[in-house]
Amino acid sequence: MELEEIKHALDDEGFSTLLEVESAKFAVDRLLIIGEITEIEQPLILELIYMPLAKQDLERIKLLQMFAALPMDRKEGTEGDLKDLILSLNSKLPLIGFGWQESQKMVYYRHVLALPEEGTSSDGATVVETVWMIFYLLETCCGAIKAVGKGEKTLAEAIAE
Repeated sequence: MELEEIKHALDDEGFSTLLEVESAKFAVDRLLIIGEITEIEQPLILELIYMPLAKQDLERIKLLQMFAALPMDRKEGTEGDLKDLILSLNSKLPLIGFGWQESQKMVYYRHVLALPEEGTSSDGATVVETVWMIFYLLETCCGAIKAVGKGEKTLAEAIAE
């Protein structure tokens, strides 16, 4: 399943999408899904790309990476609690993916979906359902992540919710 087909399937579900093709600016084709998350003041962008792999690495599947940086202000000294919260969330979620990017001091969500190389009629539904789940998890968890990051809640308070 190509990104253009995924775009059409997501458009049919009411998602706002933008397909950017490989160019001097972008190393690979990428599909951007623009969504609103209550606890984030600006639109959230979920980026979909096929991970480039050597053909001999995986012959019959393609890996579709879904990645979103979570743009949030963070209070100095909350990094340890944020990392612990991410660990706690990932141990409970049905679709693991929260992480911490050390060099940029940034929380992100990343999930990699394995799809058959040849594609099937159900691949579009699988991708759409995965995107719905990711946005649901982001909507559900970003409030706690933001509150801990700003120092408004302790780790214990966030986990208790």
